[in-house]
Amino acid sequence: MAESGAVSWQFERQAYFAFDPKGRSEEQVMEVAMEAGVDDFTYAADSVEFFAASTEFKAVGDALRAANIEVQEGQLRLEPTNLLDLSAEHTVQVMRIIELLDDLDDVQNVYSNLNVTDEAIEAMEGA
Repeated sequence: MAESGAVSWQFERQAYFAFDPKGRSEEQVMEVAMEAGVDDFTYAADSVEFFAASTEFKAVGDALRAANIEVQEGQLRLEPTNLLDLSAEHTVQVMRIIELLDDLDDVQNVYSNLNVTDEAIEAMEGA
């Protein structure tokens, strides 16, 4: 078994925030993102995700509160630096193992660099 942190080089710590735009346009959300120091964001009609350096977690959270945005999820998390591509069959096997690990009481978070394709999701749902 590997030591703690043996694969941490494959991940980058990032600040992550998710919220409902509640009628804000993409341009309005982009303005908040720029003022907050966000590195990247995704916008959809029902959800927005902000990604920033881990050192900016508090600043981004404060900027969202100042803009009267209710954060649904805010956390520091590990994002993979390189995604791993597997066949759909092997991806399903790994996803099942991840689910089992996540269900353990002592496990708080499970991070993976697995690239989950639509084909693998369909195979998982069909299994």
